[in-house]
This record gives sequence, structure tokens and C-alpha cells, in this order.
Amino acid sequence: MNRVNFGKRSGIVLDACAQHGTWFDADELRRVVEFVRDGGLDRARAHDRMQLEEDRRLLAAKQQIASWGAPQPAQPKDASPEATGPFAEILLRLFGTF
Repeated sequence: MNRVNFGKRSGIVLDACAQHGTWFDADELRRVVEFVRDGGLDRARAHDRMQLEEDRRLLAAKQQIASWGAPQPAQPKDASPEATGPFAEILLRLFGTF
């Protein structure tokens, strides 16, 4: 026997068995009927749809980020002394190309 929150959001915990069905404790059937009449199932379904859409957006964002690949270090386009100035020229003479 498993305990299941009816409609995922009702707060009404029912006892459910795959072989023997659902069991209601005292007053649970009335509470389930009230939950359904008050639109609780519709609200739960709407919440599930919104959650599913949010999960899809999050997955799409993660896939987009993953498609960008690892960030690459910045590289100067031209490391010649003329392009980088006198300070870079000194560094190039001391350490070679960087």
C-alpha cells in the first residue's frame, strides 16, 4: 500500500494499492469531492503544465549554453611590436612570443 497525495496538490493523502485500489479514511472522500468541485484538479493540471513549460525552457537554456563549448582565452589578433606598443616589445624581447 502506498500513500498518495490526491491531485499532487490537495494535501489529501490516500492509501493506494495496485491490486486492491484506493482506500479512503474517514472524511477523505468528502474532501476529495470538495477539492474537485472547487477546481482543485484544474488548478493542479495548470500548475503541472506551467512547471513542464518551465522545465522545457530550463532544458533549452542548458542546451544552448552547452552548445557554446568551453570558453576560449582571449588572444591578440596581432602580437607584433607595432600592434602592441613599446611595453609589449620589451616583453617580446625578454620572453619571446606570448
